[in-house]
Amino acid sequence: MIRVLPKDGITDPAGEAVANVLGRIGFPEVEDPRTDVRMGKFLSFQLATDDPQEAKEKFINWIRSDLSMRDFVNPKLHKYEVTIKEFQELQGDQ
Repeated sequence: MIRVLPKDGITDPAGEAVANVLGRIGFPEVEDPRTDVRMGKFLSFQLATDDPQEAKEKFINWIRSDLSMRDFVNPKLHKYEVTIKEFQELQGDQ
């Protein structure tokens, strides 16, 4: 999973709009709509493979390459975080 958010200090109009709504509906804890809520996106990948370790290594190498994230992230505007989880295949009615 790749989580993409605006960098600190970058204007986030969508985040500000959400923060303003939260304030109106009873969440005064959102004190600064410019920084307390950030609106981003996340990308989730599911890789079908017989070798989970090989797929994990391939994905990590892709993330580390210089060109890999340019389609998803503008490095001047965004920061990103990558999380890799391994899932077991469910069988039957589980």
